[in-house]
Amino acid sequence: MAKKNYDELATKVVDLVGGKENISYFTHCITRLRFNVKDKGLVKIDSIKKLKDVIGTQWLGEQLQVIIGTDVPIVYKMICAKHGLKPEAAIDENLDINNNSNKENIITRIIDPLSKSIIPVCDVIIPASFVMLIVNVLGPTQLNVISAESDLYKLFTFVGNAGFYFLPIYMGFSSAKTFKASPYLGALIGGVMIHPTLIEMVTNGTAFTVYGIPMTLVNYSSTIIPIFMVVWIMSYIERFFKRYMPKIISPIFSPLLTLLIMLPIVLCVIGPIGSWIGTGILSVITWLASKGAIASFLVTTIIGGLWIVLVLFGIHAPVYVLALGMFTEAGIDSVIFPGVICAFFALMGIAFGAFLKLMRLKKGDESGMCLTDFITLAIGGISEPCIYGVGIRYKKSFGFMCIGGAIGGALTALFNISCYSPVAHSGLFAILGFAGGTSMNLIIGGSCAILAMLVSGILTYLFGIDANDVKSVE
Repeated sequence: MAKKNYDELATKVVDLVGGKENISYFTHCITRLRFNVKDKGLVKIDSIKKLKDVIGTQWLGEQLQVIIGTDVPIVYKMICAKHGLKPEAAIDENLDINNNSNKENIITRIIDPLSKSIIPVCDVIIPASFVMLIVNVLGPTQLNVISAESDLYKLFTFVGNAGFYFLPIYMGFSSAKTFKASPYLGALIGGVMIHPTLIEMVTNGTAFTVYGIPMTLVNYSSTIIPIFMVVWIMSYIERFFKRYMPKIISPIFSPLLTLLIMLPIVLCVIGPIGSWIGTGILSVITWLASKGAIASFLVTTIIGGLWIVLVLFGIHAPVYVLALGMFTEAGIDSVIFPGVICAFFALMGIAFGAFLKLMRLKKGDESGMCLTDFITLAIGGISEPCIYGVGIRYKKSFGFMCIGGAIGGALTALFNISCYSPVAHSGLFAILGFAGGTSMNLIIGGSCAILAMLVSGILTYLFGIDANDVKSVE
């Protein structure tokens, strides 16, 4: 495939955002150029959308995000060089919540920091999930290549488990960064919550007090919600001390006093409340799963059909947290992750279907972009180019994606298929999440995901793109 020439985009985009003088900050993420502007009225948004190689745009507060795709680092460097802009380090976040018009919405204000906190932790969850996947596939329940007594099996088992058991530490660090608190203090509190002495007391039912206050016996290993709530409270206490304590003693006593004050809050109040919230929601999901034919069918079908919609609006993270909770609690998930996998395969389907249709229409540039979007998701697990480059651009295909994902999710529920590794966001490799239990679980689960891709791809090829659609994006 010929290398793209982004010269036109690099030349014009700065002028269309109001000129260099209107840019207060300029950076990029995985797929987007990000312009912080002084005056939104100077931005010619419709003209930017018409630029070649621009997939889409969106506002997040005063920041304009121009969606390019995975070549965005190349475009970013070209723009900085052409216009004399200072290059900034890339940021990790990719999908943001469209909350610029809902700043006072309490639900949005909870989901936003939760999403920003969980996304970096996926750098731990995903490799740990694949290590567990190796154990499931090569272990005695599947191919039986390695025995349960072998050192390799034991190694991969405890390494995979480490990715989930120590989630309070990882989440404590990430949440503290989200709330602009000390990430290491957040990690320390996470470590307190899973210290072996505390786990032993909980296991044995040993009564314990914190400053004379009775401690609720809760096992926080593999949990996310409690530490997230705790760090949110911690961030206010830490900021209070840093603001009012003399600077000469603040580096020592601010974190110390914050920790001492947080101990009863963590172990006697907020931690248990967070655990009860998580346990309660998981109980509802578990109850739905136990009802089999109707309840589980509906939930998994809805997840399969609408998961990408949740991703698009940035509200998927809480559901993902619930799925992780179910997985860490029971070791499998029969409700959420099967639908999520089918949803991503359906997304891949519309990208490949669009590629074939545009090839037939002799639209080489557009077809090449769709193929690139497909490969980016199939191999790299990055969904945004497919969502914006195909689903949003060719709107009928988005509906076909929802249909394909819903059909795949519904079938996994009908056949009672489970996921044994939370690798749903891993492109084609996600199909291996069904590896575990019996071999038929992988065969049927994989077939459901592939069917979701075929349905959405065929519908997109046949009905998703016509001459008007192609003309509108040229």
